[in-house]
Amino acid sequence: MPTMPSRTKKQLPLPTQNVIRIPAHDIPVQSAWDVVVCGAGPAGCAAALAARRSGLSVLLLEKQGQLGGTGTSGLVSHWLGGRTATGEWMVGGIFREFSEEAAALGIALLPKLDANVKYQPHGWVYGLVHGVPFDPFAMAVYLDRKMAEAGVDVLLDTRVVDVVIEDGRMTHLLTANNGGLQAVAARAVIDATGDADVAAKAGCPTVLGRDEDHLMTPATLMFHVDNVDQDILSAYIHDNNTPRFKELILELREKGLWKFPYEIFISVQMQEKGVMMINTSRLVGVDGTDPVSLTQGLINGREETQQLLALMRAHFPGFAKARLKAVAPLLGVRETRRLLNGGKSHENY
Repeated sequence: MPTMPSRTKKQLPLPTQNVIRIPAHDIPVQSAWDVVVCGAGPAGCAAALAARRSGLSVLLLEKQGQLGGTGTSGLVSHWLGGRTATGEWMVGGIFREFSEEAAALGIALLPKLDANVKYQPHGWVYGLVHGVPFDPFAMAVYLDRKMAEAGVDVLLDTRVVDVVIEDGRMTHLLTANNGGLQAVAARAVIDATGDADVAAKAGCPTVLGRDEDHLMTPATLMFHVDNVDQDILSAYIHDNNTPRFKELILELREKGLWKFPYEIFISVQMQEKGVMMINTSRLVGVDGTDPVSLTQGLINGREETQQLLALMRAHFPGFAKARLKAVAPLLGVRETRRLLNGGKSHENY
């Protein structure tokens, strides 16, 4: 067979400039709304619904492909803080509406305290029944329907990349999606991104992490497993008085098997018995505002998930036949930017 002639490729010089100037061009204004909500987690969905019920036109923007934020895309499928340990509601309004409707549909659970059981399965802490565990896939559909029924306009897979400020007021959001760059006009903008993305782009003063080194709380890549023998798991926890498996983990560490920089294991029953959310990994050094850091966090988290799952099956009672149901495509980031003084001048800080 004759060899193919070699082709000499012309080597182009690598760019060396630190800044480039994009030629000015017109960006189409898609439409105008009374309120544009950026970020469609629980807070963003509630804000959009409340604004629409007030008679305002509303657009809800979300960079993920579904509504629900870290609860659905991040598989942190456990709304916390809405009820007391005895099941009394501390938070009402739309949060309670979402929770009770989802429970009635069978896609969420409103746990009840069993005074005869020391460790509750929704995190294996006594009294931890105030949360609302739910099916993340069904919840995304539920939220779709809620927004559609209310007349909230929704745009998924869309990022806010810049803002337009005129006379001290935000007038337009510059968005990017498969349709290219588009402008959205708004009378009012709600930043529910969780990262203060829009506020930061508007020039509001923010802080990142702790003062001395800007480090933030660890991130977690959540995963769900099913086919867990929860009776065996519960018996081990109660018999050994070890809800977070600390003693077993120390034994595995001494044997060189547990190499993670944390010594707890957290499993949370979802709305069905035997389906558990694993809230265990603690990925340190992740900056939720840095795309390179987020990328590495996702890569490390997926690798750690495989290692942790193997240890669970081999050593953790109840998990011998556990099946991996899903690994979150969105990293669970606990902390990023915080606004200073409500976004106003930071001269006093």
